[in-house]
Amino acid sequence: MNNQFYDDLKRGEVGESFFYDAMARKGIALTDARNDLSARARDIDFFTRTGEGVEVKTDYTAEYTGNLFIETYNTHNPSRGYAGWFFYTQAERLAFVLPNKGQIYVVDTAALRAYVSKHALRKVYVNDGNQGYILPIRELEKWSEGVEYYEEAV
Repeated sequence: MNNQFYDDLKRGEVGESFFYDAMARKGIALTDARNDLSARARDIDFFTRTGEGVEVKTDYTAEYTGNLFIETYNTHNPSRGYAGWFFYTQAERLAFVLPNKGQIYVVDTAALRAYVSKHALRKVYVNDGNQGYILPIRELEKWSEGVEYYEEAV
């Protein structure tokens, strides 16, 4: 693994902690599954009271671009055939955290997958070789169901 991978991992942990703490302040109880090997194998960071899995995605670029990155190919993931989280996560919910803006978008994973398959999103390649789609946040904000928005002071 290269340094970029470990830097990304650390940055992701910041978003996970931000999400967990923000939900606790709102009275939303989560079970931390980040050290649970079974949950990690399913790409789940937390569980809700009802047992739904939540995967947290920390996006530092979205606050500048207005777009979320939907990873479809991951160069650091040979054990999963290089599939990005979009294909292999088993979490029912995805939490996109923009930590510098204090914004959290919680999205129903099935709704996101349906949206991506239905719309021609722009495909991009990022500097570490990963690939994915660009989802404009303004499009996400138009969804009437399947999205929750939280804002925290930073």
